[in-house]
Amino acid sequence: MTTKKILTRIATLDDLQDLARLNAEFNGFSDLPEHLAKRLADPFCVEQPLLAEIDGHVIGFAALR
Repeated sequence: MTTKKILTRIATLDDLQDLARLNAEFNGFSDLPEHLAKRLADPFCVEQPLLAEIDGHVIGFAALR
């Protein structure tokens, strides 16, 4: 059995499409990438998205407050 490592990291503006996709899968809808970009760039935003990756593919997320 091959074990793959899961990498967790803070989301960046480069992750907008993956965040929108995962948010839509989880919530049944998603903010537009432009709205997500504003929230990611806002230093006063209380939510910090983290991503989980395997082999460079984003597979999940968590939003910390």
